[in-house]
Amino acid sequence: MLRAYLITVALVAPLAACGSTHKTVTTAEVTRVEPNVRAPDKTSSDVPSDLRDAMLVLRRVHFSYASATLQPAARDALAQAAEPLRKHVDVQLYIDGHSDVRGTSVYNHELGVRRANAVVAVLTNLGIAADRLHVNSFGKDQLLVNGGGVVAHATNRRVDFRLIRGDVRLVLEDGVLFDDDGNLLGGRTADADALPPQ
Repeated sequence: MLRAYLITVALVAPLAACGSTHKTVTTAEVTRVEPNVRAPDKTSSDVPSDLRDAMLVLRRVHFSYASATLQPAARDALAQAAEPLRKHVDVQLYIDGHSDVRGTSVYNHELGVRRANAVVAVLTNLGIAADRLHVNSFGKDQLLVNGGGVVAHATNRRVDFRLIRGDVRLVLEDGVLFDDDGNLLGGRTADADALPPQ
C-alpha cells in the first residue's frame, strides 16, 4: 500500500508543479496490470514462409556412449539438413563435437572430433562441399545439461552446428536421444521436458 502511494505521489507531484489541469489519479483508480504471460515458443513451421527462407533449421545429432557411429534417426536429420544447405551456398558452419562427462578430457576431445567428422562425411556425401564445414571439438567442456543421469548423458553426446558465415539465421533444434547402447531413449528428444531436475 505504501509503495502504491509513493508511486502515485511520484507521478502526480511533477504534474502539480507544472500547473497541469489534468485529472489527478488516485490509487483507487489505478488498474491492476496482470503479469506478462509468456507466449508458447514457436517452431520453425510456425514462421511465415518468407521469413523461413532466411532461416537455416538444423537438428542436433546425438550419439550412443563412446561412439561416433550415426544412428538412422541422425542420418535422417542430416539428409533433411542437406537441402537447405544446398540452397544457401554462401553458408559455412562449424561442426562442433561434444561428449558426456565420462572419460578423460583428452579422450573426449578426440571423440568429439570423430563425431564431427562423421557428420561432415555424411553431409559431403549428400553434396555439401567439405570446405564449407569446419570441424571443432569441445569434448566434455560445453555440456547442455549438468548431471549424471541417462538423459543428461544422452543429451550431452552430440554434434552442434554454429554459423561462420552466410545470410541466414541458424536455428538449432533438438535431436533424437539415444541411450548408451544406441537405442532410442524412450522416443524422447532433448527438450526441457525430457531432462531431469538439476
